[in-house]
Amino acid sequence: MLKKLSKPYDWDKCMMEMALTISKMSKDTNTKTGAILVSPDKSTISIGYNGFPVLVPDYEEWWENRDDENITFIKYDLINHAEENAISQAKQPVKDWTLYVTHYPCLRCARRIVTEQLAKVYYHYDRSHLLMKANNKDLMQPEKVQSLFAVAGIKIEHLSLK
Repeated sequence: MLKKLSKPYDWDKCMMEMALTISKMSKDTNTKTGAILVSPDKSTISIGYNGFPVLVPDYEEWWENRDDENITFIKYDLINHAEENAISQAKQPVKDWTLYVTHYPCLRCARRIVTEQLAKVYYHYDRSHLLMKANNKDLMQPEKVQSLFAVAGIKIEHLSLK
């Protein structure tokens, strides 16, 4: 009788490792975030990391500036989040897809996730890490994110890699 081989590695952990790897592409010196979006049949993958829009130059002053009103833009005026970029890069509807993201999603990204009707979100860094690093706490609101996902029926799960 033939013996079927099991998968050599856990799919979800592999996708999260890819999200952590893609986060290294970000030019953000404070928080590098990566996201992998996977279709339900696991045949299509879209990636994203936090960065400025394609047509906006990566000036160091804009990346480093978080609150100086004397400079044209601050980082938060320009940055697209990894989740947003992964959804945009998919170039197709992403209903029922699964998102693997390095950081707990902010409220802005949670709204987009709900709008796009994703099925599940896995995140690596928990809320305590996020709140410690967040400068814009109004945007984070993890309790509201969790409530929004619950209302929309979107599962969210912490996936830690050892």
